[in-house]
Amino acid sequence: MLNRMLHTGQSRAMANLLAARSGLLVCGVFLLVGLGLAGDYGVGVDEVVQRNTARANLRYILGPAERVVTTPFAHERFYGVAFELPLLLAEGALGLEDYYYIHRFRLTATHLLFLVGGFF
Repeated sequence: MLNRMLHTGQSRAMANLLAARSGLLVCGVFLLVGLGLAGDYGVGVDEVVQRNTARANLRYILGPAERVVTTPFAHERFYGVAFELPLLLAEGALGLEDYYYIHRFRLTATHLLFLVGGFF
């Protein structure tokens, strides 16, 4: 009976290991495909709006002198920016100014977040 329990435990451990490795393999394939296609996507309708939302919130966070929201849609400042604000800060830290590279960076970051969420 002990031998049978050990065998069952070993097969369960092997199944868990196989599942984890296959998950990593699938994520690796999605990573390569996503990175290869990141420049082939067009600009989505909400890309500019999302970036403006982050910019409006950053101006609001910076202080009273910057609290005047100058986006075309003042209501944008009320949307959540848990993902958008770090992207905007990373754009500045990386020195991205050309919109092509900004867009490609944002698509890559979104894809990486998708992979992390899909893995977990």
